[in-house]
Amino acid sequence: MRQTDERRRGGGCVPARPVPVTTPRNKGQVWSLDYTAGFLLFLLALLIVIGTLFRTTLGSDGFAELASSTDALSEKLMGPGYPSDWRPATAVSIGLLTDDQLSMRKAERLGELAEQQPAKTKNLLDTREDYAITFQERNGSHVAIGDRCALGSADVVVQKSVGERREPIAYYSRTGAEALLAEMQALNATTFTDDEFAMLLENISDYQLVVLEEPDLGSVARPYDAEKASALEEYVTHGGDLLLIGDPNLSEAFSLNLTLLGSTMNATGGIPEPDLLNLSGTVLESLGADDDALGPPLPQGTSVGATLDDGRLFAAAFPWGDGDVTFLGGLDGSVQGTGETLATHIVAAIANTTIVPYANCTNVTLPVVDAKNFVTIRRLVAFKGDILIMSVSAWVRP
Repeated sequence: MRQTDERRRGGGCVPARPVPVTTPRNKGQVWSLDYTAGFLLFLLALLIVIGTLFRTTLGSDGFAELASSTDALSEKLMGPGYPSDWRPATAVSIGLLTDDQLSMRKAERLGELAEQQPAKTKNLLDTREDYAITFQERNGSHVAIGDRCALGSADVVVQKSVGERREPIAYYSRTGAEALLAEMQALNATTFTDDEFAMLLENISDYQLVVLEEPDLGSVARPYDAEKASALEEYVTHGGDLLLIGDPNLSEAFSLNLTLLGSTMNATGGIPEPDLLNLSGTVLESLGADDDALGPPLPQGTSVGATLDDGRLFAAAFPWGDGDVTFLGGLDGSVQGTGETLATHIVAAIANTTIVPYANCTNVTLPVVDAKNFVTIRRLVAFKGDILIMSVSAWVRP
């Protein structure tokens, strides 16, 4: 009766307050919400403290500008760059991805450019600060870029051991045209016969260099579907090197032909240097009557590698995507002035260019202690079926 009288005096009927029922699931939800809220508050407090520490040295505007520019730099690196097949001589903007995958060839070129022309590299990256770019596996192990453990500032201290290795080579020759077979086997190349050509295409990403000698590509390619045939073009796009000997007509085989392949020249008209074979200025003599010269049209960005003694173009090289394509009309002949046979010259070039340095990186130390301010942005990048952590750090000196 007392409860009823109190309700009446209040001017109306007040419903009874429901008694909360807490099930185990409700308890988990309440705990989860409390934990999330507490964690977010902790992060907010931590960010405020860190921000305060940084702002006391550089000021709020300076810290915000550094953080913004570092984020923009990391975003730029997560693209292909411009042109998408950039080389140090043609780059307008630098990116490290090709088809949303990390391109180790682009990373190596960035490292070389940063060492040789640091001011130009900063302009291409649109940054003023000192910076460092490193890669790690998800377990924390450092990933080397060639023989480098970090790209960018020379102030980065690294601990590493350096060695040399030979890049894997695949060699295919049509039956009866195996002029380089013994030399390729001496370089530990994996050899393929006519019947194994499909196997080569299926495993082509295992090799840094593919040598095709007198392949008769039209006939070889026709039995296979378009997806397998395009594997060669995709291989070169993603950083592989192709040396094609004796048959410059690729139009029927892999959509790689002299009218379509090539690289965009830079604004000054410079021609990018391929990374594969340096035959520039080589003149050949004593060629057989059946040796072919490459006729026009040649792709934009072609670097003339070698000519016949009558001036006809005998060899050409040009970048395509992240890789390089080199054509030779044949293997007969000798180099003018030295008497060296073309076959010997090519084998020596392959031997030199496929031996590359590598590093085992044990520690990378950034100059945080001496820096007036410091920011690191981390992003995940796909690489050969795995995920790597790319760390982009920037700092301002006192």
